[in-house]
Amino acid sequence: MEENNWLIVAHKQKQEWQKKLDFYQDELLILRKELFITSEAHPDLPSVLEHVQEYRSIIKKKLDHIDEFKFKLMMSDKQMEVMDASGTEKQLHELEIEFNSFEQKMTELKGHLRRFISRNMK
Repeated sequence: MEENNWLIVAHKQKQEWQKKLDFYQDELLILRKELFITSEAHPDLPSVLEHVQEYRSIIKKKLDHIDEFKFKLMMSDKQMEVMDASGTEKQLHELEIEFNSFEQKMTELKGHLRRFISRNMK
């Protein structure tokens, strides 16, 4: 019975991460649109256009990372069916560390992007 409770907790945690990943994905797509608007406002400034390209590249990498993490979550659900509680707990802990690191980097990136966009909007 205790193992089933652990599986339920792990599954709920993964669902929460999935929702947050969906939110971050939407946020990145919005920021990418704002970068496009910024580049359209300054077509004659190579430095702004260069920064926009760099940020677009970073956003693409983050979107790819989100897709990879979603895949990991899906695969870990499949693996949980055959693992014991200690294996599941270890796997969930590793995913939690990776997710927390991703969240921290997302927060930093959003701050940098927001500052850049606000400085360069017309």
